[in-house]
Amino acid sequence: MGCGTSRNAVATAETVVASPGIPDDPKPVAEDVDSEQEAESSLKVIHEGIVARGLTASALGPPVISSAEECMVLNCLPECLCDLHDGMPPAIQQTPMRLLKITPVLSWTFLKVYEEIDPVTECLQVPYVDTDDEIWKKVVTVSWRWSEQKPAVYQQGFSPMSPEQFQELSTLLKLAQENSVEYVWIDWSCVPQYAEDSMIEVHRSKVFYARARAMRVLPTFRPLPAEGPVRLILVKAKKVLSKRADAGSIRCAVAASIIAAILAKNLVAGREYFGRVWTLAERMARFGRNEGLCQWLSLESWLGMVVDAMLKSTEDKTSSVIYKKMLGTKAAGLLEAVLDPLAAAVRVGSVQARAAEGLETKVAELCMAAVSVWLSPSLLAEAPTSNWLHTYLGEEARSGVYQAWREADRVWAIYSYFCWKQNLDQRSAEGLRIALEDLVEIAAGERSIYVRGMFAQLRVDESATPVMEIVPQPGKQIRPSSSRSARPPSARPPSARTQEEIEKRKKEEEAIAAAAERRRKEEAALTASLERRRLEEEAAAAAAVERRRQEEAAAAAASERRKAEEAAATAAATARKAQEEAAAAAAAERRKLEEAAAAAAAERKKQEEAAAAAAVARKKQEEEAAATAAAEKKRQDELAAAIAAGKPTVGAKVTIKYATVDDAKSAQAGHGGWNGTMEKMLGKTGVVESVDKDGDVRVKMDDGSGSMLWNPSLVMLGGSPATVVLPSALSSARIGRNAALNDKYTVRFVANSTDVGAVQSDYPAPPSSLVYYFEITVVEPGSKGTIGLGFAHSSHNVA
Repeated sequence: MGCGTSRNAVATAETVVASPGIPDDPKPVAEDVDSEQEAESSLKVIHEGIVARGLTASALGPPVISSAEECMVLNCLPECLCDLHDGMPPAIQQTPMRLLKITPVLSWTFLKVYEEIDPVTECLQVPYVDTDDEIWKKVVTVSWRWSEQKPAVYQQGFSPMSPEQFQELSTLLKLAQENSVEYVWIDWSCVPQYAEDSMIEVHRSKVFYARARAMRVLPTFRPLPAEGPVRLILVKAKKVLSKRADAGSIRCAVAASIIAAILAKNLVAGREYFGRVWTLAERMARFGRNEGLCQWLSLESWLGMVVDAMLKSTEDKTSSVIYKKMLGTKAAGLLEAVLDPLAAAVRVGSVQARAAEGLETKVAELCMAAVSVWLSPSLLAEAPTSNWLHTYLGEEARSGVYQAWREADRVWAIYSYFCWKQNLDQRSAEGLRIALEDLVEIAAGERSIYVRGMFAQLRVDESATPVMEIVPQPGKQIRPSSSRSARPPSARPPSARTQEEIEKRKKEEEAIAAAAERRRKEEAALTASLERRRLEEEAAAAAAVERRRQEEAAAAAASERRKAEEAAATAAATARKAQEEAAAAAAAERRKLEEAAAAAAAERKKQEEAAAAAAVARKKQEEEAAATAAAEKKRQDELAAAIAAGKPTVGAKVTIKYATVDDAKSAQAGHGGWNGTMEKMLGKTGVVESVDKDGDVRVKMDDGSGSMLWNPSLVMLGGSPATVVLPSALSSARIGRNAALNDKYTVRFVANSTDVGAVQSDYPAPPSSLVYYFEITVVEPGSKGTIGLGFAHSSHNVA
């Protein structure tokens, strides 16, 4: 898995890779952005944000985030990172991955472990192969340093993230969410910790870090030293920065505000993050994006890490090695210039020590330079390339730059960038040796470099036979694979000066190795101490649980005995009472059945009588309706004849008959036709204007609504307006065969079938009404009955 151009770039036969070296000096901000003025504007915005939020707010000087449109898609990543995606075995591609939903996470009070998270409401679970660039544009990954080691067994509510870290994380996620980021990937919550093997997810997570829109760095936090002059030194450095800020330096203003925040919280970010191998592996996945520190972590965290590295270097100068690389030659010189005066001040316990003269100014200048470095592109050339691997396995292994809880992790953390071997035992010494030999072959350098480097650090047998032949770099002499190989008798011994340099270098390497060994022992001691404390706490908790269990068991036994005695005492009485109640219930059930049978017979008789009465009533209603219709027809015929015979003279008072619009339209056919305004004249009075030869009458309405020609059958003699009859009850004539009236307001369904029963009102709704309101009350819906209501024409067949 070499690394060079992006997938869309045109590569030459020998791909050019990033140099493993570190540039001498960080470029001024003005060279990395459009102009110095733009950098000044950025710093002003940061300073205004710090002032607005206050010194106690978390993540001061928050990291910036690129827009979704600027997010680098898979095909634009460097080839080595695309290879991680393309070379992933199908079985691992199909394994579901987890992305936390930011909104639920912001409601948590601590970082939940994988096994405690609701897979439905709190995260998105999907096979990796089903994710695309659109999803990754909404993802931020978190690269962080655990504050505590994971317990060997699951403990509910435990989190390796300290409260200070979780507060910082919450702030960073809120800011990301404001920029349309919806998901976060973080190992403690997205990688199985206890339910199943986590290594597959750990190794393929490099692809997650590579494809995510952004990465956030989260260091540990620790209090400032309670004793000694450290706090006073920072206060005096802040004063120096404040004076320069008053003179117009925005960098000094920002640095002074951050130092003031560190002092106000009494917290400083830990230096260890950049020196751990697992966080190294996560940062390497961002290779090719040209991201700077300002796109990874807050300025407050970065400046705190520099301060912590400065403080720790008074005891162990290797603590600041990686920070010197990140700062560049000039700023690294400022850091180096601080160490001896700071060590003297700490040793004496006073800033007035002669050797500490001017210390606050040096610290202030270092902080100002750190602000510039934060804004500049990253100076760490950490990339998954063979050149970088050559340095990592050799000289950097001896320098102790990168550390891990387990020494073997220095190999496993970066192994999957270069090799996929699913069946390699990562817990055995043999598996470690094979993996190291694989990496040595990819690095393709002189074996003696690795024997003095990673082989020695991991205590792997330096004479072990490589899995494959090691190919040296072009132009370099091949050396024996074992450092114990004898020198040929004819070889000339080294000169005294050369020998002296060899001895000096050997002593330096031994000193560095000793320092690394001390750190390893300190970490091992800390781990052992934490483990002892955990075991003691678990033992005490287990003893307390056991005592409580025994007490509860004794109480439960006594309670059980009492319950048994009470049960025995009441069993007979309960049985007798149950027998008596059963007999009484049986008798009551018999009576109930008899009463139900009688009631059913009575109901049948009642329904039959009701049906007969309904039939009689329906016949009577039909007869009455027929008689009424005949009388009305006779009256209208007589009226029409009277009008025709009398030929009303002009000026006679008449009334337009009140009829339905449909009936009126029908009558008007051949008698002057129908006009929309005539609807409003129905039932109203007027004066006869003329009578034509066909007998049609033109009437001028009294209300001024106009003059219209009417069919004489619609004209009534006399000047009294027609009375509009409104519906007032149910019609006994317009009722179907399956319905019967209890009274003129109540109808019931009488048939035992799936057919319907229907009934109309006694009079139609007046057609002149724009809105007519009516309602019904359901007295008894029945078990499966449905009731409908609405309008139907008077000629509708309800039978």
